[in-house]
Amino acid sequence: MARPRRAAAGSGGPELRVPDPPDRFVGRRAEIDALTARIEGGARVLTLLGPPGTGKTRLSIALARESASRGIVEGAIFVDLSAATSLDDVVRDVAGAIDLRLGGSVDAASGAARIGEALAARGRTLLVLDNFEQITAHAVATVAPWSAKSSALTIVVTSREVMRVRGEDVVEIPPLAVPDEGAAGAAIATTDAVLLLLARAPGYVPQGDDELAAIAEIARRLEGIPLALELAASRLALMGAIELRDRLAEGSLETGRLSGLDVLAHGRRDAPARQATLRGAIDWSWDLLSDEERRALTCLALHRGTFSVDAAVATIARDSREERGALEILQSLREKSLVARAHQGRVRLLESVREYGLEKLEDREAGLRMARFFGREGAKRLGELRGRHARAALAWLAVEREPMLAAHDAIATRDDAESVALRVDLLLAIDAVVARLGPGGAHLERLDAVIASPALASDATRATRALVARARVLRDRGEMDACVRDLESARDRLSGGAVRVELGEAWLAQGRFEDATTELELALSEARRDRDRRAEQRAHAALGLVHHGRGKLDVAQEHYALALDLAISLGDAHAEAQARRDLGNLCLMRGEHDRARAHYEEALARSPGDDLRLEGLVRGNLAILDQEQGHLDEAHAHLERALACLRTVGDRPFEAHLLGYLGAVHHERGQLVAARAAYSRALEVLSEVRDVRLEGVFLAARAAALASSGRAGAAQNDLELAERRLREVGDPALIATLDLHRAQVAIAAAIERGVRGESEAAIARAREVITAAETFAAQSDDVRFAMRMLRRALPADELEIADGAAWFRVPGREVVDLGSRPTIARVLDALASARLRAPGEPVGIDELVAAGWPGEKVMPLAAQNRVRVAVTTLRNLGLRGVVVFKEGGHLLDASVPLRRVPA
Repeated sequence: MARPRRAAAGSGGPELRVPDPPDRFVGRRAEIDALTARIEGGARVLTLLGPPGTGKTRLSIALARESASRGIVEGAIFVDLSAATSLDDVVRDVAGAIDLRLGGSVDAASGAARIGEALAARGRTLLVLDNFEQITAHAVATVAPWSAKSSALTIVVTSREVMRVRGEDVVEIPPLAVPDEGAAGAAIATTDAVLLLLARAPGYVPQGDDELAAIAEIARRLEGIPLALELAASRLALMGAIELRDRLAEGSLETGRLSGLDVLAHGRRDAPARQATLRGAIDWSWDLLSDEERRALTCLALHRGTFSVDAAVATIARDSREERGALEILQSLREKSLVARAHQGRVRLLESVREYGLEKLEDREAGLRMARFFGREGAKRLGELRGRHARAALAWLAVEREPMLAAHDAIATRDDAESVALRVDLLLAIDAVVARLGPGGAHLERLDAVIASPALASDATRATRALVARARVLRDRGEMDACVRDLESARDRLSGGAVRVELGEAWLAQGRFEDATTELELALSEARRDRDRRAEQRAHAALGLVHHGRGKLDVAQEHYALALDLAISLGDAHAEAQARRDLGNLCLMRGEHDRARAHYEEALARSPGDDLRLEGLVRGNLAILDQEQGHLDEAHAHLERALACLRTVGDRPFEAHLLGYLGAVHHERGQLVAARAAYSRALEVLSEVRDVRLEGVFLAARAAALASSGRAGAAQNDLELAERRLREVGDPALIATLDLHRAQVAIAAAIERGVRGESEAAIARAREVITAAETFAAQSDDVRFAMRMLRRALPADELEIADGAAWFRVPGREVVDLGSRPTIARVLDALASARLRAPGEPVGIDELVAAGWPGEKVMPLAAQNRVRVAVTTLRNLGLRGVVVFKEGGHLLDASVPLRRVPA
């Protein structure tokens, strides 16, 4: 730091004894404005408090200069006390800064008093005492009496520790603002942390979005700490942003690679040790701690993210007698800026401090104490999940998920019986959150490791529960064979209905209805024998799904109703929400739309935002309901949200289900390319997980989409595969669905070949198929969807088109509203006008372009493409066989009666 500069005598400006900064000050505009306002408002003692590296010194210099330049103070004096260790040192350094000669015979106390008198004799003055943390004990003899002696004096202290004197106004200096996750462009480049990082890296300019995103990640990783950012800036020219980001992300004591403390070890040669490197800054604070404070800090370093005070005390205290002392030590570390306040009574360590603490950790039982605390608390909340306090329990588990993971990892290498039991208990508590909120990848790795531990072999109950938890994650990933193996092993180890329910649900997910029925009926019997009402509730719910899938809707309803009654009597809101979703699905299959919607909305109300899996499934069903009612935009929105939920959770099988239904929405909208793509993505996963039922349904639907796209030949392959799958399932409603889609393919194939007699035969056969399928329409939304699509493929008997083509209707079908498709409406209006004016005469491409895109100049090839898309859309919306091509253009078939009606 440069020596303090004094304003020239007689210059008329404020007296400024403040160092010149070595480079441009960046950011902190809001903090400077807030602090100058406090000074102007009469603040007497301001302590700028912050952890190592937060830039308190630079901020105090900028504050002094700003206060003087605004005329808030008549003079500003900066005193560097980093070398002071006693009251004598403080008196000597401050006296020197204000040109006060004390003489060798004056003791420290008298010198401090004379400094107070000298400061009081000045006008409005700002005195900055920098680096006060190692001499806070002397604040009583210096800062407090100096402030009391003069109302014109403002003392600004920079410190890592609170002084705790009368009149002290503590201002915590936060790190610099960092870019939000997902931010891009200007939102990254204008945050204070990035501005500082780039300002200290002369000549470096991010190249492209990838480097800018890497810069944002570096700023977040370094938590906006100015010293860390400046040190990182010096590495940019060597490594570039992407490599530096990767090194910071991967390096730590836990991974065995260089930690951030070592990567950021290249500071200015002329800087003092406490500012030259991040490690040096933390060393300075470490050296000021007592032995017990040091031990406590290293114990807390085992935590990741935020953690509660209770968890901190449990990790520090070696027995119950030390708990009160542990709380006092935690408070002391907080006042020394080594423990930061997070939110809602939680605290955290800066990542750099955490890495430093892990390096110093010697208390090898700290991890075990931490695991005992979270194992005990997690088991308590796990027991509350199936009762009236479930929501609060799940909220606790969600908040404590990362601390519980840290506790598990702290003892992950220990294979003694207690540690392995604790690892299982922690993973089971975490599993309750993963099942609802995902994701499960790292969770599966931890479960694999603990299940492989020899110490678990003698603990049958925990081993079984761990296998069931792993099976659930495997099921979400679509690894059904491994899932079933785990569940069969768990069933053989432990009697009772709960494990059998899990296995029955796994059989059901694979479409193995006989196996599922057998297992679930045994589960129900054992649950009743053991008076296990929770297992009984789940068995009824799963049996309802089996009978539902086989088309036995009355039997399914009985089981669903029993499952709902049991859930309500148990006070289990989550199980109630699932039961209402199942009843909603039953109502939807029967076409009871209002009842279905009521059940779905009640299910969402019972589980508002705390179960992404359930929300995804319910919204997927709401999408199918909206589609049935013709609300395709609403259906699409529900599916997008549902898919986002299931991707977060990592539930691949159900994500595939909803991708298939997204394909159906695109299909019904006439967006055939998008429909085929969604069907194909769904089929890839359904084939892997061997869900033959839905695989057959979506193969048949994709065949219809291919045929509508003019690819009837390719559609035949899908139909053959669909038939094999659905004959295996044996559900008559699904066979009817297949027949409906096959009839649509046959019509498209006949039209492609252009043989009139063949087309008429295919149309006649389609009408017979529709009549036969009516038997199943009341119990299957899949049948109703296929029926709607087939009816659209049939030639119309009569056509109503509103004025301006605001809508059209084919008899026996719903009105097709074109209000949101003005271009398509104008093209249809032109075709209708020509049909009434000159039946049989085609409308040329140029005329249709002029009608559909008035005033636009369109190149010939583009014009042909636009008209082709518009005509294909009209056909897919229900006018297939009505809008036809004739050499020279398009027309509405003259054999179809047409009536114009008022809009």
